[in-house]
Amino acid sequence: MQRFIMMGTALCVAVTLGCEPNSESSVASNSESTPDGIEIIDAEEENGADIPSEGLDLEGEIDGLPVEENSWQENPEYPFPSDDVMAIWSLPYTYPEKECVVLPEETNVPDHAITIDEDGNKTLCFWENAQGCMPAGVGYTEYTSCDIAMTTSARFFKFPGYKFESDITLLDQPEYEQEADWARDQIRSCGCLCCHDAEQGAEQGFATAFDIGADGIWTDTMTDFGLLTAAGVIDTELLGGTFDPTTNHGFNRVKSIFPSDDEDRMTAFFLKEVERRGLSSEEIQALIDSVPNRFSGLYVNYTEETEPCGPGYGIDDAGIIHWGGSGKARYVYIMEAEARNVGDPPGLDSPEGILWRMDTRSEAEPFESGTVMYGIPPEEGAFTRVPETGEAPDLIEGTTYKMFILKDFGPLRLANCSFIYGEPVEVE
Repeated sequence: MQRFIMMGTALCVAVTLGCEPNSESSVASNSESTPDGIEIIDAEEENGADIPSEGLDLEGEIDGLPVEENSWQENPEYPFPSDDVMAIWSLPYTYPEKECVVLPEETNVPDHAITIDEDGNKTLCFWENAQGCMPAGVGYTEYTSCDIAMTTSARFFKFPGYKFESDITLLDQPEYEQEADWARDQIRSCGCLCCHDAEQGAEQGFATAFDIGADGIWTDTMTDFGLLTAAGVIDTELLGGTFDPTTNHGFNRVKSIFPSDDEDRMTAFFLKEVERRGLSSEEIQALIDSVPNRFSGLYVNYTEETEPCGPGYGIDDAGIIHWGGSGKARYVYIMEAEARNVGDPPGLDSPEGILWRMDTRSEAEPFESGTVMYGIPPEEGAFTRVPETGEAPDLIEGTTYKMFILKDFGPLRLANCSFIYGEPVEVE
């Protein structure tokens, strides 16, 4: 007997800052939005099933789902995100940077991953990011905290417990247990564990959406949609691309939503998990077709057409950039007219055709429209990322350019429009 518990669908990267809830997306229409766009997701309708709304207790814990008497799954209790977690989720996105730590004399880090610093110390370098990874077999939280990685993925809380019940005797098969443990260890080497591992993640007992630290068959905490993203059936490239594996201890995130140093093995494991669920080809296709709604703002940001700018948008004759009254920006892009849209780091935030890009430091306040000059970042809190050296190219009067303005990474786009340089900017 196999039992489905339909609790909706979301992965750590599927719902992000500022995602607007709607009846068809992965964010519940009755979700509670906290300041800074954090989503506290209560319940939703999934595949036509009515979902009980009593699962989320905003006063304390997620109640475990009722189970059959002969079930091996225990009622899990997952605490509501702590004040510390909520404080991290309220911070701006931290742009990917490599961190290097000095290793102790006795270390589990393999020799090939060790570098020697200028003082002769053995060091380990890694990306502090949800997609950043340690060498295989080394836990992400063994050498860093989750504080930065958690600013680079979604900020939401959703029931992470069991959604499907497998035959527990599956664990009696050594090959299955070996592959399940290997896949979990791969995830635990990367920053994604921070939000999805109640044992080794950001805080003991805390997880959201699914829990790789769950007892028994941990993949039973993943939804059908989640398994398809892990198996590579659903393309998750737009959720941020991937680090170059040569800089990420061999881990890549091209085929699966989870980084791995053996992507074929990772996707093969999850394809078998999909097969065990018994999903029909029609059900799988329906989940694939739901991607635009489930990825919501991220999908729109990355795929929408660039429209002509309206009044209050453009660059005036003094070189001042205006993006209307749409909000304060942390990232300002002036691009060639045909440049593609900007996605999330790593990899999708630097498309070809950027003429000038201004980044705001994570500790600084964002900037109002009309306070940033093309090619010259404000002295306090901002800097030019593109070009890396030299000055921004001169703009040519009468030429069409594209502006892409972000409140922050995630679906927080303030402007994506084209303007003709030299035309008056109507500023109120």
